[in-house]
Amino acid sequence: MLLLVYFFTIGSIALVAFYLIKPVKEAHLPAQVITAGSKAKTRKPFFIAALLSPLNKILLNKKGELIRQKLIAAELGILPEEFLAIQEIMMAVLPGFLYLASTAKIEIPWLFVASGAGYILPDIYIKMRINKRKSEIIKQLPDVLDIFFLVVSAGLDFMTALKLVLERSKPSPLVREFSVVVREINVGKPREQALKDMSKRLDIPEMSSVVRTVIQGERMGTPMAEIIKLLSEDIRRQRFERGQRTALKAPIKILFPLVIFILPVV
Repeated sequence: MLLLVYFFTIGSIALVAFYLIKPVKEAHLPAQVITAGSKAKTRKPFFIAALLSPLNKILLNKKGELIRQKLIAAELGILPEEFLAIQEIMMAVLPGFLYLASTAKIEIPWLFVASGAGYILPDIYIKMRINKRKSEIIKQLPDVLDIFFLVVSAGLDFMTALKLVLERSKPSPLVREFSVVVREINVGKPREQALKDMSKRLDIPEMSSVVRTVIQGERMGTPMAEIIKLLSEDIRRQRFERGQRTALKAPIKILFPLVIFILPVV
Protein backbone atom coordinates (compact mmCIF):
# COMPACT_ATOMS: atom_id res chain seq x y z
CA MET A 1 0.00 0.00 0.00
CA LEU A 2 2.84 2.36 0.89
CA LEU A 3 4.53 1.59 -2.44
CA LEU A 4 1.30 2.41 -4.29
CA VAL A 5 1.02 5.78 -2.53
CA TYR A 6 4.66 6.47 -3.39
CA PHE A 7 4.22 5.82 -7.12
CA PHE A 8 0.95 7.78 -7.20
CA THR A 9 2.65 10.76 -5.54
CA ILE A 10 5.66 10.79 -7.85
CA GLY A 11 3.50 10.29 -10.95
CA SER A 12 1.13 13.10 -9.99
CA ILE A 13 3.97 15.54 -9.34
CA ALA A 14 5.52 14.64 -12.70
CA LEU A 15 2.15 15.22 -14.45
CA VAL A 16 1.66 18.61 -12.81
CA ALA A 17 5.23 19.65 -13.64
CA PHE A 18 4.76 18.63 -17.29
CA TYR A 19 1.60 20.69 -17.78
CA LEU A 20 2.79 23.76 -15.87
CA ILE A 21 6.46 23.99 -16.83
CA LYS A 22 6.37 22.75 -20.43
CA PRO A 23 7.55 25.49 -22.84
CA VAL A 24 5.30 27.13 -25.38
CA LYS A 25 6.48 25.63 -28.66
CA GLU A 26 4.18 27.58 -30.99
CA ALA A 27 4.01 31.34 -31.09
CA HIS A 28 0.29 31.25 -32.01
CA LEU A 29 -0.73 29.37 -28.86
CA PRO A 30 -2.31 32.43 -27.15
CA ALA A 31 -4.36 33.11 -30.29
CA GLN A 32 -5.61 29.52 -30.24
CA VAL A 33 -6.86 30.01 -26.72
CA ILE A 34 -8.58 33.31 -27.49
CA THR A 35 -10.06 32.77 -30.93
CA ALA A 36 -13.48 31.13 -31.03
CA GLY A 37 -13.53 27.70 -32.64
CA SER A 38 -9.78 27.20 -32.18
CA LYS A 39 -8.09 23.94 -31.30
CA ALA A 40 -7.32 25.10 -27.78
CA LYS A 41 -11.03 25.44 -27.07
CA THR A 42 -12.21 22.31 -28.81
CA ARG A 43 -9.50 19.82 -27.82
CA LYS A 44 -10.20 17.41 -24.99
CA PRO A 45 -8.45 17.93 -21.63
CA PHE A 46 -5.99 15.34 -20.34
CA PHE A 47 -7.52 12.20 -18.85
CA ILE A 48 -7.58 13.23 -15.15
CA ALA A 49 -9.19 16.56 -16.03
CA ALA A 50 -11.74 14.68 -18.15
CA LEU A 51 -12.64 12.48 -15.17
CA LEU A 52 -13.06 15.54 -12.94
CA SER A 53 -14.80 17.58 -15.67
CA PRO A 54 -18.41 17.33 -14.34
CA LEU A 55 -17.31 18.54 -10.90
CA ASN A 56 -14.97 21.20 -12.29
CA LYS A 57 -17.68 22.72 -14.51
CA ILE A 58 -19.81 23.28 -11.40
CA LEU A 59 -16.88 24.69 -9.43
CA LEU A 60 -15.63 26.95 -12.22
CA ASN A 61 -18.96 28.60 -13.11
CA LYS A 62 -18.14 32.33 -13.39
CA LYS A 63 -14.47 31.90 -12.45
CA GLY A 64 -13.71 30.00 -15.66
CA GLU A 65 -13.15 33.13 -17.77
CA LEU A 66 -10.96 34.72 -15.09
CA ILE A 67 -8.77 31.61 -14.92
CA ARG A 68 -8.63 31.52 -18.73
CA GLN A 69 -7.33 35.10 -18.81
CA LYS A 70 -4.65 34.22 -16.25
CA LEU A 71 -3.53 31.21 -18.28
CA ILE A 72 -3.35 33.33 -21.43
CA ALA A 73 -1.34 35.99 -19.59
CA ALA A 74 1.02 33.27 -18.32
CA GLU A 75 1.28 31.86 -21.86
CA LEU A 76 0.22 28.37 -20.80
CA GLY A 77 -1.66 26.27 -23.34
CA ILE A 78 -3.98 24.54 -20.88
CA LEU A 79 -7.71 24.88 -20.25
CA PRO A 80 -9.29 26.25 -17.05
CA GLU A 81 -10.66 22.82 -16.12
CA GLU A 82 -7.17 21.36 -16.55
CA PHE A 83 -5.74 23.99 -14.22
CA LEU A 84 -8.43 23.27 -11.64
CA ALA A 85 -7.69 19.53 -11.99
CA ILE A 86 -4.00 20.27 -11.33
CA GLN A 87 -4.97 22.12 -8.15
CA GLU A 88 -7.11 19.16 -7.05
CA ILE A 89 -4.25 16.74 -7.79
CA MET A 90 -1.88 18.84 -5.71
CA MET A 91 -4.40 18.93 -2.86
CA ALA A 92 -4.32 15.13 -2.79
CA VAL A 93 -0.63 14.69 -3.53
CA LEU A 94 1.04 17.06 -1.05
CA PRO A 95 -0.41 15.38 2.07
CA GLY A 96 0.77 12.02 0.68
CA PHE A 97 4.22 13.45 -0.04
CA LEU A 98 4.38 14.89 3.49
CA TYR A 99 3.36 11.53 4.91
CA LEU A 100 6.06 9.70 2.94
CA ALA A 101 8.80 12.25 3.63
CA SER A 102 8.20 12.48 7.39
CA THR A 103 9.95 10.05 9.71
CA ALA A 104 7.63 10.85 12.64
CA LYS A 105 3.89 10.53 12.94
CA ILE A 106 2.05 13.34 11.13
CA GLU A 107 -0.91 14.95 12.87
CA ILE A 108 -4.10 15.40 10.85
CA PRO A 109 -4.13 19.25 10.97
CA TRP A 110 -0.77 19.31 9.16
CA LEU A 111 -2.25 17.18 6.40
CA PHE A 112 -5.02 19.76 5.92
CA VAL A 113 -2.40 22.52 5.83
CA ALA A 114 -0.48 20.58 3.14
CA SER A 115 -3.70 20.11 1.18
CA GLY A 116 -4.41 23.86 1.29
CA ALA A 117 -0.85 24.60 0.20
CA GLY A 118 -1.30 22.22 -2.73
CA TYR A 119 -4.33 24.23 -3.87
CA ILE A 120 -2.49 27.56 -3.61
CA LEU A 121 0.89 26.61 -5.12
CA PRO A 122 -0.25 26.35 -8.79
CA ASP A 123 -1.88 29.77 -8.51
CA ILE A 124 1.34 31.24 -7.04
CA TYR A 125 3.31 29.70 -9.91
CA ILE A 126 0.93 31.27 -12.45
CA LYS A 127 1.34 34.72 -10.83
CA MET A 128 5.14 34.39 -10.79
CA ARG A 129 5.12 33.39 -14.46
CA ILE A 130 2.87 36.34 -15.37
CA ASN A 131 5.10 38.81 -13.52
CA LYS A 132 8.23 37.42 -15.18
CA ARG A 133 6.61 37.62 -18.62
CA LYS A 134 5.46 41.20 -18.00
CA SER A 135 8.96 42.27 -16.93
CA GLU A 136 10.41 40.74 -20.12
CA ILE A 137 7.87 42.59 -22.25
CA ILE A 138 8.52 45.93 -20.51
CA LYS A 139 12.29 45.44 -20.90
CA GLN A 140 12.08 44.70 -24.63
CA LEU A 141 9.35 47.19 -25.57
CA PRO A 142 11.61 50.30 -26.07
CA ASP A 143 14.02 48.37 -28.32
CA VAL A 144 11.18 47.03 -30.47
CA LEU A 145 9.71 50.54 -30.73
CA ASP A 146 13.10 51.87 -31.86
CA ILE A 147 13.24 49.30 -34.66
CA PHE A 148 9.64 50.10 -35.54
CA PHE A 149 10.51 53.83 -35.66
CA LEU A 150 13.34 53.22 -38.12
CA VAL A 151 11.17 51.05 -40.36
CA VAL A 152 8.24 53.50 -40.36
CA SER A 153 10.61 56.42 -41.00
CA ALA A 154 11.77 54.59 -44.13
CA GLY A 155 8.24 54.99 -45.54
CA LEU A 156 6.55 51.64 -44.78
CA ASP A 157 2.96 51.47 -43.54
CA PHE A 158 1.96 50.12 -40.11
CA MET A 159 1.26 46.50 -41.06
CA THR A 160 4.29 46.07 -43.33
CA ALA A 161 6.53 47.63 -40.68
CA LEU A 162 5.09 45.38 -37.97
CA LYS A 163 5.64 42.24 -40.06
CA LEU A 164 9.22 43.30 -40.82
CA VAL A 165 9.92 43.95 -37.14
CA LEU A 166 8.60 40.48 -36.26
CA GLU A 167 10.78 38.87 -38.92
CA ARG A 168 13.94 40.61 -37.68
CA SER A 169 13.31 40.20 -33.92
CA LYS A 170 14.27 37.23 -31.77
CA PRO A 171 11.45 35.06 -30.32
CA SER A 172 10.13 36.58 -27.09
CA PRO A 173 6.78 37.14 -25.32
CA LEU A 174 6.41 40.58 -26.92
CA VAL A 175 7.11 39.24 -30.42
CA ARG A 176 4.58 36.44 -29.89
CA GLU A 177 1.94 38.97 -28.81
CA PHE A 178 2.53 41.09 -31.91
CA SER A 179 2.33 37.91 -33.98
CA VAL A 180 -1.12 37.30 -32.51
CA VAL A 181 -2.13 40.85 -33.51
CA VAL A 182 -0.93 40.31 -37.09
CA ARG A 183 -2.83 37.00 -37.40
CA GLU A 184 -6.02 38.49 -35.99
CA ILE A 185 -5.82 41.40 -38.45
CA ASN A 186 -5.19 38.96 -41.33
CA VAL A 187 -8.36 37.00 -40.47
CA GLY A 188 -10.49 40.15 -40.55
CA LYS A 189 -10.39 41.74 -37.10
CA PRO A 190 -10.06 45.57 -37.19
CA ARG A 191 -6.55 46.76 -36.35
CA GLU A 192 -7.77 49.02 -33.56
CA GLN A 193 -9.68 46.15 -31.92
CA ALA A 194 -6.72 43.77 -32.26
CA LEU A 195 -4.44 46.26 -30.50
CA LYS A 196 -7.00 46.85 -27.75
CA ASP A 197 -7.36 43.09 -27.22
CA MET A 198 -3.58 42.76 -26.87
CA SER A 199 -3.53 45.60 -24.34
CA LYS A 200 -6.31 43.97 -22.33
CA ARG A 201 -4.63 40.57 -22.55
CA LEU A 202 -1.29 41.83 -21.24
CA ASP A 203 -2.63 44.31 -18.65
CA ILE A 204 0.64 46.30 -18.64
CA PRO A 205 0.40 50.11 -18.16
CA GLU A 206 3.23 50.81 -20.62
CA MET A 207 1.62 48.69 -23.33
CA SER A 208 -1.79 50.24 -22.68
CA SER A 209 -0.19 53.68 -23.09
CA VAL A 210 1.41 52.61 -26.39
CA VAL A 211 -1.83 51.22 -27.79
CA ARG A 212 -3.89 54.20 -26.66
CA THR A 213 -1.41 56.71 -28.12
CA VAL A 214 -1.11 54.86 -31.45
CA ILE A 215 -4.91 54.67 -31.83
CA GLN A 216 -5.41 58.36 -30.98
CA GLY A 217 -2.55 59.36 -33.29
CA GLU A 218 -4.11 57.46 -36.21
CA ARG A 219 -7.49 59.11 -35.59
CA MET A 220 -5.96 62.59 -35.47
CA GLY A 221 -3.61 61.99 -38.43
CA THR A 222 -0.36 62.40 -36.49
CA PRO A 223 2.73 60.92 -38.24
CA MET A 224 3.33 57.39 -36.91
CA ALA A 225 7.13 57.78 -36.73
CA GLU A 226 6.84 60.79 -34.43
CA ILE A 227 4.41 58.97 -32.14
CA ILE A 228 6.63 55.89 -31.83
CA LYS A 229 9.74 57.97 -31.10
CA LEU A 230 7.98 59.82 -28.27
CA LEU A 231 6.61 56.55 -26.87
CA SER A 232 10.07 54.92 -26.84
CA GLU A 233 11.59 57.89 -24.99
CA ASP A 234 8.70 57.99 -22.50
CA ILE A 235 8.94 54.25 -21.70
CA ARG A 236 12.71 54.50 -21.17
CA ARG A 237 12.15 57.44 -18.82
CA GLN A 238 9.54 55.47 -16.87
CA ARG A 239 11.91 52.51 -16.60
CA PHE A 240 14.68 54.77 -15.27
CA GLU A 241 12.32 56.30 -12.69
CA ARG A 242 11.14 52.84 -11.65
CA GLY A 243 14.78 51.80 -11.11
CA GLN A 244 15.35 54.91 -8.99
CA ARG A 245 12.31 54.09 -6.82
CA THR A 246 13.57 50.53 -6.35
CA ALA A 247 17.01 51.84 -5.34
CA LEU A 248 15.45 54.20 -2.79
CA LYS A 249 13.54 51.31 -1.21
CA ALA A 250 16.73 49.26 -0.70
CA PRO A 251 17.87 50.96 2.57
CA ILE A 252 14.44 50.35 4.14
CA LYS A 253 14.49 46.68 3.11
CA ILE A 254 18.03 46.25 4.48
CA LEU A 255 16.95 47.72 7.83
CA PHE A 256 14.89 44.69 8.91
CA PRO A 257 17.59 41.99 8.51
CA LEU A 258 20.07 44.44 10.06
CA VAL A 259 17.95 44.86 13.20
CA ILE A 260 16.92 41.19 13.46
CA PHE A 261 20.18 39.38 12.61
CA ILE A 262 23.21 41.71 12.80
CA LEU A 263 22.55 44.03 15.75
CA PRO A 264 21.85 41.21 18.27
CA VAL A 265 25.19 39.62 17.34
CA VAL A 266 27.01 42.95 17.78
